[in-house]
Amino acid sequence: MSNQTIQTEQKERLLHAVIHAHHTLHQETDLSPRNPKINHALSDLVAQVSLVYSSQEEQDILTDERIRQLRSTLLPKLSIAEAEMEFYYAQEYSENLLLNMEHLRDFLYWDNYEALVQVELEGLAACRPQVEGYPVKVSPLEVAQGEAVAFVGAGPFPLSAIILHQQTGVPVVCIDVDAAAVGAGRALIERLGLQEQITYLHRSGEQVDYAPYPLIFCASLIPDKQQVVEQIQRTRGKRADASRPTILAVRSADGVHTLLYEPVDEREMDSLGARLIGRTWADTRIINSTLYYLL
Repeated sequence: MSNQTIQTEQKERLLHAVIHAHHTLHQETDLSPRNPKINHALSDLVAQVSLVYSSQEEQDILTDERIRQLRSTLLPKLSIAEAEMEFYYAQEYSENLLLNMEHLRDFLYWDNYEALVQVELEGLAACRPQVEGYPVKVSPLEVAQGEAVAFVGAGPFPLSAIILHQQTGVPVVCIDVDAAAVGAGRALIERLGLQEQITYLHRSGEQVDYAPYPLIFCASLIPDKQQVVEQIQRTRGKRADASRPTILAVRSADGVHTLLYEPVDEREMDSLGARLIGRTWADTRIINSTLYYLL
C-alpha cells in the first residue's frame, strides 16, 4: 500500500470521525460520559485529530467543504460535552472519601494534561529571557509574597491547576464565572486537602483584579479573551511595582486541532498591545498549543 493511499485513508477516517461526532452530539440529549455513544464518538474524534498530518494534509482537511460546513456547529457542542465531562469526573472523584493524587492519575486524559502543563512550563522558561525583571523563576516557579498564578476558566475539574501546583509548588487561584463549576471544583480541591494552595474565585474573567498575578493562564474555551486582556491591562497598575510585567499564557489550537477548539485571534491580541514572546505546539499527546503574551 502506497504512502498516498495511507494518507488518503487517514484523512477519510478523520472526516468520518468529524461527521459521526457532529451527528451524535446533535442527536443525543445527554452529552456526558454517562452516554456510551458520546464516549465512543468523541474518543474516536480525539484519536483521529491526534494523529500526525503534514501541512498539506491539514490544509486539505480544513478546506474540505464538508468540514467547513460542520465545524461552526460542532465546536459549541464539543464545548458543552467537555463541560459535562468535567462535571461528571469532578463529582465522581469528590465522592471518594479517600481521594488522593494517585486516584486522579487514573483519569483517562491525565497523561495528556500532565504533558501539556510540562510543555507550558518549558515554554515559559524559553521565553523568560525576553522578560526583564520578571519575578517567576524557571524551576520551580516562585512568586513574590502575596502573589499567585491565576487560571481563568478553570472549570469544575481543575486538573491543569492541580498539576501546575504539583509541579511547581506555587499557589494557584482558579477563576470561573459559573457557580456550579466553582462549587464542584472547590469540593474536589477540598477532598484532596489542597484548599490552602489552590483556591477558587467565582467571578467573570473580565471583572478580576489581576494585580496579584504575575502569570495568568487562560483556558481555550474562554470566549472573550480580549476582555480579559483589557482587564489585566487596567488592573496591573495597582501593584506596588507597577513596572513589573505580566505574562499571559493563552491556550489555543492549530492545524487539525482547530476541529476541537477555536484558535486565538492573534491579530486582535496584537491590536490590544499584547506582545507575543513565545508559543508551544500541539503533538500526538497534546491537543492545545499555548501562546505567551507580555502585557
